[in-house]
Amino acid sequence: MSSKSIRPTKKQQAVLDFIVDFIAKHGYSPSYREISAGCSLNSVATTAKHVNNLIARGHLQKRPGSARSLEITAGGGVGAVSQDQPCKWLCSKLDALLESGKNDDAYVLVGALKVMRCHSEFKEYVQKLK
Repeated sequence: MSSKSIRPTKKQQAVLDFIVDFIAKHGYSPSYREISAGCSLNSVATTAKHVNNLIARGHLQKRPGSARSLEITAGGGVGAVSQDQPCKWLCSKLDALLESGKNDDAYVLVGALKVMRCHSEFKEYVQKLK
């Protein structure tokens, strides 16, 4: 079994879920301190260890030389999730926001589409918000 196919531990899954939710809500990744607080971890070092293990297992990636650079990988969101599932989930949330007239809230999720590399969906919703 390759390291890229190893499922996260329960604590790592909690960290991963927090990161996915944070990106969806804010359009950028959380800081290690925000992850620590959001997951009730005792230290930033513990958070860094969980994040590094998630990177090693292929669930996250980090852009070098950039702050708030955590990104969910294609299958990283929930174990063996296909690449388009997080995009579909965000699109369904966006459709609901647009139907309810909450366009200001929709802008945040459109940014999340870009961060999660859902490029075609990002372009589509940018056009819808014009």
